[in-house]
Amino acid sequence: MAYFIILPVFVVWLLVAGAAMVACRLIPSCADAWQYVWRIALWATVGFIVANAALWFFLMPALAAMPSNSDSSGMLKSLWGLVAIGAPFLITPIGWAIGAAIGFFLGHRTHHARFA
Repeated sequence: MAYFIILPVFVVWLLVAGAAMVACRLIPSCADAWQYVWRIALWATVGFIVANAALWFFLMPALAAMPSNSDSSGMLKSLWGLVAIGAPFLITPIGWAIGAAIGFFLGHRTHHARFA
């Protein structure tokens, strides 16, 4: 259910990042930002994808390994259900932010190397 909210936000991010990259290429006064914008767009997107892939890689086997008809695991199933619902809302922005920070760092490094 979380991805019904997260995936449309991701599509909006792709549109905004794409528009920012086009604006940096077409508007001469924004040309200096190009080194930052395309790297932040790329790495934030990669961070989003990697974070969610890692979440599914670790979460799905744990959910599948849960016993299906055990009374003692009712509380554990509820806990895993809450994790499955809430973790994407926590992991997605963390992955995006780490990716954006990497993109900013790489853009900053490239920008200063160009003008040094």
